[in-house]
Amino acid sequence: MTRLLNAAINRRVDFLLLVLLVFLPLQIFSQTSETEDEILVYFLPDSLELPDGTAELTDINKLKIKSKDLDNTFKKIELKAIKKAFPDFNINDTLKLKDDGSRIKLPNMSRIFKLKLKNRDNVQAVIDILSKEKGVLFAEPNGITAPGVIPNDQYFSYQWSLQSGGGTGKIQAPEAWDIYTGNSSNIIGIVDGGIDGTHPDLSGKVTGDAGYGWDGHGIHVAGIASAKTNNWNGTEYVGIAGVDWNAQLHAQRVDNTDDTGTYQAVVDAVNYSTNVRVLNNSWTLINRDI
Repeated sequence: MTRLLNAAINRRVDFLLLVLLVFLPLQIFSQTSETEDEILVYFLPDSLELPDGTAELTDINKLKIKSKDLDNTFKKIELKAIKKAFPDFNINDTLKLKDDGSRIKLPNMSRIFKLKLKNRDNVQAVIDILSKEKGVLFAEPNGITAPGVIPNDQYFSYQWSLQSGGGTGKIQAPEAWDIYTGNSSNIIGIVDGGIDGTHPDLSGKVTGDAGYGWDGHGIHVAGIASAKTNNWNGTEYVGIAGVDWNAQLHAQRVDNTDDTGTYQAVVDAVNYSTNVRVLNNSWTLINRDI
């Protein structure tokens, strides 16, 4: 039956992996203040070039500017230095071959340059000037990335596995939450010991089997998956933060069932809705005859 269960899961469950995107901080400078006088500019081909074999230039007079208008603009800009933002970029990486044999043209990152200004107060003015140039695709401030979405929940600081900064076991959730905090149309199937739908961090999110089987293990994993986040009870922020702030939860109990009942619970969880995108199965099948 265990083999049958595995086969059924492989056939019938379309697992959508929740991939937490991690923003890697730029390694160019260690302090935010050191980027406040910098801008990133994408110069189109045939606009300007650094001297051959040069990745950084402090003598701006040696810059190869191919446009008269751009040359006049640079004379108005007080620069400390200009350098390639991605000096090791391989031009071959601008082409991607799809499975059907077609090719996709990707951005040429070697055309992005970092301009360091003599006066950081001029950053926005320089951006405005360069953005008007025909040879410029974009100009924007440089900066160090940092997670901006930090939950207010009472016990979030104790959820070490969700914290920023990397390290063993950490998924760096705040960096991902800067991009995406979840979707209320998605349903996570919790095949476990049931869920308490009246729990303050889970109320309004739960369908299926209630219960405290396996000493509340199902409630525990449901909270990790999708507890209410920034949960205000009228007096204070309470509880923990869920990885997916908005997903709904559907519980199927398997505590104290045999493998036939477990198989059926998995099937029922999948069949509950086409919006069941993920299953949580924090259990193992035990053959008591071995």
